[in-house]
Amino acid sequence: MNADAPTGRGFTLLELTVVLAIIGVLTATVVLSVTDAGRQRHLRAEAERLARLVELARDEALRGNEIWGLTVDDGAFAFQRYHYASGDWVGVTERPFGTRPAEEAVLFEIATRFEDEK
Repeated sequence: MNADAPTGRGFTLLELTVVLAIIGVLTATVVLSVTDAGRQRHLRAEAERLARLVELARDEALRGNEIWGLTVDDGAFAFQRYHYASGDWVGVTERPFGTRPAEEAVLFEIATRFEDEK
């Protein structure tokens, strides 16, 4: 047996490069999916928080026999109460209805749906 002859054991540089590339792709996929899932959870939490506040505002309006509204402007939302005597909308400052900025990277969009009455 020749001591200088290759024994055939170990990995070639090409095999190591392919394995490292596969590990890199898998790692990137996992990191991106976790980041996207985090954004989705954050967006869902923000939407649920707004929905709870709207429900609470509705309850307050019913309890006080008042008209309440929601304003959305430049990444923030606030509740308002209609003042019958002056005919103006007055901002509600009591907690938890004061002006609230949206979390970073959250964009508010309001859509309405009207059904035809036929």
